[in-house]
Amino acid sequence: MRILAIETTVENVSSTRFTREIAAAEARRAWDLHQAGTIREFYFRADSPAAVLVLECVDVAEAQTALTSLPMVAAGLISFEAVPLRGPTPSSRGSSGLPSRRDAGQHAAGTRDVARHPAGQLAAEVVGQLAACATALE
Repeated sequence: MRILAIETTVENVSSTRFTREIAAAEARRAWDLHQAGTIREFYFRADSPAAVLVLECVDVAEAQTALTSLPMVAAGLISFEAVPLRGPTPSSRGSSGLPSRRDAGQHAAGTRDVARHPAGQLAAEVVGQLAACATALE
């Protein structure tokens, strides 16, 4: 089952809790979930640096388990709304679902209003790390 996971803001989280270390751990865990086939696609919203994931799971409970294994979720810094999807959709075989280095750079350049989201400054770094992993495997 495909699950759309939309990052939601956790209120009253200090921006100082968003560190490079947790961003790196988040990128590594997201990459592991992608390699396992759980995270099929990874995006950032065009209107904010919030993540949007497409997961392949048995059900929403399995998706929630995968999402809570992400370090930023486990630390209570971000959360996700998990929305089950239905309907026939063609598989995107041959595409990693991860942004290219060029797309990651465009996102980083376009994310000037990071003050609206405490993880905004790290979001482009995480995308860049994921893109580097995908490029290394191609």
